[in-house]
Amino acid sequence: MEFLNVDAHTSLQLYHTNDAQAFFELLHKNKAHLRPWINWVDAINSLQDAQQLISARIKSFEDQESISLFIVQDQKIIGSIGMFNWRKEIKCAEVGYWMDKDFENKGILSKALNVLISYLFQQVQLNKIELQFNAQNKASGAIAKKFNFKIEGIIRSNYAINGTLEDSVLAGLLYAEWKQMKTI
Repeated sequence: MEFLNVDAHTSLQLYHTNDAQAFFELLHKNKAHLRPWINWVDAINSLQDAQQLISARIKSFEDQESISLFIVQDQKIIGSIGMFNWRKEIKCAEVGYWMDKDFENKGILSKALNVLISYLFQQVQLNKIELQFNAQNKASGAIAKKFNFKIEGIIRSNYAINGTLEDSVLAGLLYAEWKQMKTI
């Protein structure tokens, strides 16, 4: 898999080292916007940091541990989406995503997530997809609801954001639920 088409202008493309500059610039532009929700954004402070992160994600893909994809619209990187925490023995993995603030609320992320979910259930043959998000992140809560993820619980003090322990919501979508939703 090199890429997945989302629509005529948008695709999901595997991370490549030659995308480091564009990734770094996009992340730098959106740092303040992403900081409340993503705990690793402040670790990317240079092009070298971006290259190292991309290289680590590529290796993780090659080792069949995760899938990291750029959301690309008209050949411009506008975000990232992927699968990680893959527990093969129970056919379960977590998805995560982030978007350039200038491209939010346009339906792009929903379309990208729909394509990724379909790929993960049909090609990777997962039985369950999980989504964890900060309990204060209303946008991710809306995404979970839109895709019929079931809230499975609150994980208290689950991760640190800006030196503060934050709760996260754990939501899950089973293959059978997704398949039923697709036939309605």
